[in-house]
Amino acid sequence: MLHDDLPWCMPQLQPSCMPIASSCGFWKATVAWMRHKRQWQLTEDWHCMLPDGTPIVIPRGFVSDGASAPRLFWPLMPPAGPLLAPSLIHDFAYRYDYLWTHDGNGGYLKHREGAGRAYWDRLFHELGIELVGRNLFTLPAHRVMRLLGRKAWRDKRGRTYPELRPGPRPD
Repeated sequence: MLHDDLPWCMPQLQPSCMPIASSCGFWKATVAWMRHKRQWQLTEDWHCMLPDGTPIVIPRGFVSDGASAPRLFWPLMPPAGPLLAPSLIHDFAYRYDYLWTHDGNGGYLKHREGAGRAYWDRLFHELGIELVGRNLFTLPAHRVMRLLGRKAWRDKRGRTYPELRPGPRPD
């Protein structure tokens, strides 16, 4: 369901540079391409609405690799395909175990802090259904995430990240 007061729109993203130099030769460039995952950085705060009506914001500067599927699954779940927007939300939630929401006074507060991996995976699935429907992408993506996401969740939990905060709310 889209909301008139906060329409769903794609975030403003800038792709990272791929570390592939044309001078390094065909095979080295091919191997580098196969090993490197493209990443995107938000160039402005991204405001959107969760399926339950909660407005959230992912802060400018956040970096995501999109749908983090192994290359084998890219035909079904391309990193920058239909699930890019839900993947961005999911990546932020996996990294910080919360999302930013509006506090009602022009600021922000943490939404669902400590909700855990199963909650964020379920939210990804709900967002996928809302944005692209029940189709070839949403169910397999959720299944792959539940099977293979444990390592990503574990890896993110042990790291320290600077806490990204949204900027001032737009009028």
